[in-house]
Amino acid sequence: EEIKGFSTGDLELKIVSEKYQISQLADIALEATGASMAKDDFREELSHYIISNTSSKKFGLPGFTIGFPTPISYFAPFMLKHFDLSKVTKKQDEPLLKEYTPHLGLVLTKGDTVADWLETGRVFERTSLLITKHSASVAVWAAPIQMGDFYQQIQKVLGSSLRPQMFFRMGYAEKKFTGHSPRLTTEEVLK
Repeated sequence: EEIKGFSTGDLELKIVSEKYQISQLADIALEATGASMAKDDFREELSHYIISNTSSKKFGLPGFTIGFPTPISYFAPFMLKHFDLSKVTKKQDEPLLKEYTPHLGLVLTKGDTVADWLETGRVFERTSLLITKHSASVAVWAAPIQMGDFYQQIQKVLGSSLRPQMFFRMGYAEKKFTGHSPRLTTEEVLK
C-alpha cells in the first residue's frame, strides 16, 4: 500500500503481479537483453567492469552477479568481450523471470526529460529502500528500457501511453544470498 503513494500526476509506479503479464514482460526483457549482448561495443564496455568472484576490488561486478561460478568468473571478462552469451544466460534468466518473480515493478513518466529521469531515480530509490525494509529483494533490468524501442512493447502490454523509465523484479528470495557487489565506504566516495 505504501508503494502506491509514490505515484504522482506525472509519474506512475506500477506493480505487475499477474503471471500472464509477467510472462509477456519477461519475453520483452529477454529479447532486449539478447539485443544488448549482440552488440560488440556493449560487451566490450561490460567486460571492463566484470571482476572475479574472489576479487578484493571495490569497483566492478563480481561474476556471480551475472551467474558465473567462481572458476569461470576469472575468465568472464574475456568471454563477455568475445562471445555473445545471451543464449546461455537466457536459459537461466527465463525461468527466473517467469517462474520465480512474483512481481515486476515499473516506473513510468509522462515525459522523457532529464527531470523525469531524476524523479524516476528518486522514486525507485524510495521503492527499493521500502522493499528492502520488508526483507524482500529488488533487481533492476535495464535492457528493456534502454535498448531500442522495447519500451514501446512494454507500453502495449501495460496499455499505457506513459514512458517506461525503470524495470525491476521484486519479491522474497527462496535462498539466502551471501555475496554482494563491492561497496565503497562514504569516506572513499567523498575522496
